[in-house]
Amino acid sequence: MISLPPVLDAAKAKRLNLKTSRMLRTQFGSVWTRPWTVISLAVITIWTFLAITAPWVVPFDPLKPVGENLQAPSSTHWFGTDELGRDVLSRVIAGSQLSLPLAVIIVVFSLLVGGIVGLLAGYLGRTVDGIAMRLADLVLAFPQIILAMAVTAAFGPSTGNAVLALVIVSWPLYARIIRSSVLSVREQEYVVSGHLLGSGMFKSLVKDVIPNSAGPALVMSTIELGNAILMLAALSYLGLGPRPPAAEWGAMIALGSQNLSNWWISLFPGLAILTIVMAFNMLGDSIQDYLDPRSRGGKLR
Repeated sequence: MISLPPVLDAAKAKRLNLKTSRMLRTQFGSVWTRPWTVISLAVITIWTFLAITAPWVVPFDPLKPVGENLQAPSSTHWFGTDELGRDVLSRVIAGSQLSLPLAVIIVVFSLLVGGIVGLLAGYLGRTVDGIAMRLADLVLAFPQIILAMAVTAAFGPSTGNAVLALVIVSWPLYARIIRSSVLSVREQEYVVSGHLLGSGMFKSLVKDVIPNSAGPALVMSTIELGNAILMLAALSYLGLGPRPPAAEWGAMIALGSQNLSNWWISLFPGLAILTIVMAFNMLGDSIQDYLDPRSRGGKLR
């Protein structure tokens, strides 16, 4: 057998490493340097920063009257005041302390429940798959907001019940997408080889199935963060979410809609919802493009 000299082997390996690094940088940069991706990350970073530092950055107490009632935006109150004289800017910033953490809680628990159901349904198949997917179809047969309203009304309007209702209506989405990923992964050679080598169900799921099925779930979770904020605001708008005087964006819009001449009361919390929901949607699209080789703007070689 003819072998290359060590120097040539090293040079070839170095060229291969450089080519691989260059390709990865190109693919990474093509997605994460897009203007909309940068903007979405900036918006999410700003809102996260405001949610964390809200007690220190709000100009006024968001729960107490600090000026005249229904004062239009001015140099003192940039977003104006509401019908009780509370500063709207302070309430919008304080609202991020409620909406963002609750959205994360909703997505985490929905992913946990839906992930377990989807994993078992896709991996075990047959009876388990049939029962789990029929249950998911039953929940998905109702419009999300209608079912969430019914659940919240049954348990009583409160923050905890609104979160519970949104988890109940959201988990089937994760169950179906994770089941689909597991069905395609479980027949792969490396999973079958693991079975032949004696890997049990738990080890196979943790080592082979979950890591190779996490991509679609990650994309769905990012997009659903925005949807969770929107749904929570909708429940609060209808009086089924956090109770007054809590600063919540949907409740603020509801108060402003009672008198549209005072446009600033509902406009600014509405813009807050718009910016954060759009940011999460665009970030989810970017993650999907990065994880999908066919969407990276170049052919794999």
